Amino acid sequence: MNEPEIVEASQFIGSLISQVAVNFRQSFNISGDWHGDDHLYKKAMQDVKPFIKFIQDQTKADMVQEAINIDIYELMRAHWQWCEDMNQHNKTPLEYLALIGSEVGEAVNECREEEPTEELGIELADIILRTIDFAQEMKIDLPVKIKEKMAINKVRGTRGRTK
Repeated sequence: MNEPEIVEASQFIGSLISQVAVNFRQSFNISGDWHGDDHLYKKAMQDVKPFIKFIQDQTKADMVQEAINIDIYELMRAHWQWCEDMNQHNKTPLEYLALIGSEVGEAVNECREEEPTEELGIELADIILRTIDFAQEMKIDLPVKIKEKMAINKVRGTRGRTK
């Protein structure tokens, strides 16, 4: 889903939630500000939550399908061009690696609690984007190198590691 579709879906969800609230109020003959009655509000939200979760899951599924269809080379070109437009291609290889390392540090921060935060995925994306930009600048065909490395790993196995 692109951004306008997500906005439209969000507005649709909002209107459905409003309709559920109206129906709920009518079913129980509730007038005035029913948010003041905590029990009724919790009941209404409890009834609506499965539906909201279904819509959220469907939206995520659509976004995942769209992500699967991304051409990695197009993604690399688009990100490189964005960095070029932002005048970010004036770094040494060590500076690029330091930026990648800083993104790893941010990902580590998202894992400090018992469970990682929801922001972990964004930080992992930052690591990949920094790596893609660096590879493009160094004229490294990253998808080919990834396939080569996967083949090496397959032959190596765990090299004695049990976990």
